[in-house]
Amino acid sequence: MEPQNTENPLEGESHPRALSPWLRPDVFPERPAGMEYGYLSGGKMIGCAREELFEKCKKDRIPRIHLVWTPATPRLVPPGEVYYLFEAVRQNSRRRMVKRIGFNIIHLFLWGFLFYLAESLPIDTSQAHSLSWLFLFNLVFLGALPAYRNAQQFVLLRTYTPQNMVSDAFLNRYLTWLRTRKITATWITGACLLSVFLVQCITGMEESIYQAGLVKPEVWKGEVWRLLTYSMIHGGLLHICFNTAGLVTLGWLMEALAHRTYVYTVFVVSALAGSVFSLFLYPNVISVGASGGLMGFVGFLAVLGRRRKSVMPRGFSQSITLMITLIAMMGLAAFAIIDNAAHVGGFLGGVFVGWITISRTGQTIPLKPSAFEILLGNAARALIILTAVITASLLLL
Repeated sequence: MEPQNTENPLEGESHPRALSPWLRPDVFPERPAGMEYGYLSGGKMIGCAREELFEKCKKDRIPRIHLVWTPATPRLVPPGEVYYLFEAVRQNSRRRMVKRIGFNIIHLFLWGFLFYLAESLPIDTSQAHSLSWLFLFNLVFLGALPAYRNAQQFVLLRTYTPQNMVSDAFLNRYLTWLRTRKITATWITGACLLSVFLVQCITGMEESIYQAGLVKPEVWKGEVWRLLTYSMIHGGLLHICFNTAGLVTLGWLMEALAHRTYVYTVFVVSALAGSVFSLFLYPNVISVGASGGLMGFVGFLAVLGRRRKSVMPRGFSQSITLMITLIAMMGLAAFAIIDNAAHVGGFLGGVFVGWITISRTGQTIPLKPSAFEILLGNAARALIILTAVITASLLLL
């Protein structure tokens, strides 16, 4: 039976995180006039009948429906805030879990196959052992454990109740709000990385690493530009795929919860900090990749989670801590092929930027950068683009 008094499970509730932007009454657009029911899909508001809205929300199709409206909702809301859509939301969640489990199984086969091949690759023995550990790590943490967790969630959805949907409303609002945020800086940075990688594919991976990577003796001879160009160079398809996925995930959080200007600033500061740490701690190793800059995002978000704890979703800081732990474990498992010094330096660079820019007393999310911080971000953006151009030019010469 459908509850009678309200269709919004957040209405009238008391939330300690009332300052969270996704709880603002005006965070989502007003419903269009003349249409009682409808949904937002692909950026378009589409009116429909009540029964059709239920059927649409039940299916897990792309583009997904993240916002709907009804006569009881003056603005668009996530489907989980409309009581009569409970069964549709539950069925949609089960379908998504099945897809996620399938994706996890693909990961199991992929990393299992790579783990099987690692020891037979024609490379140095220590590197082969490190690759084996890296593939085994990914097999467990990207395949087996997520598959087990998603299978558990799939089973629990059998007993999912409207009360569970009410308790999930805060998190659902947060996730929906995240999806509505633009990530301009992330795409610009990603485009720079991918453009240089395409040039690498043309000129040759090994040659490009020697031409623009962090070759330590060449830095000491005066080629200091390598302290930044190394961050645009990657060691292969797997390397660029990992870093691009990390950039999109972490960059999205940075732009949504902080501001796009910090994406540029943190990436540059952390990439430089990572290269300096690597220069002194790994003097005989050639380093490449954007992971130093990406670790800066992790450090910045760790500070943000701590200083904005009262307005962040529960578990945010714990998830960042878990991420740091997993990255550290992966670095230890595959120390022969991972530049842990660059990771540590990049992380500390992000912590440093967060420490001096995120106030202890404020509760604003997203952050509001000062005019000076915006100027720094614009300069960092120009430097990232210039570094990509210089790196590509070096490879093509």
